[in-house]
Amino acid sequence: MSEIQYQATIENGEIKTEEGYFFKAGSFEVQSNNNVFLCQFNRLSNGDVIWEVLENSESIFKLTHPDYVPEKNLGQNIKVETLDKEKLVVFDAFGKLDISKDKEYKSFFAENKTSNYKIIQFKI
Repeated sequence: MSEIQYQATIENGEIKTEEGYFFKAGSFEVQSNNNVFLCQFNRLSNGDVIWEVLENSESIFKLTHPDYVPEKNLGQNIKVETLDKEKLVVFDAFGKLDISKDKEYKSFFAENKTSNYKIIQFKI
């Protein structure tokens, strides 16, 4: 097993425990109930950077700079309340880690503090 760089436990939308240092350009996992989401920071061939979210090795989101939230079309974010409830923890984590700065998403999670999950980042 790899050594842990950072880990946090979130209960009812609040950080309850936090250990280590989170490296913003490093991959991490969001674990909730029976789901594990792998979040990978990738540089594309054109130089752009994205966060890719995988579930069971399948890409479910590719999030672009600067907001790092899902988009319907370029520059048109998907409304947070329309996302699958099981996947909302990923975007709550992106806000807690200060990766996503989208005001609508941050506001949503400030008002809906029901998420329970863990964030784990392994040392590279």
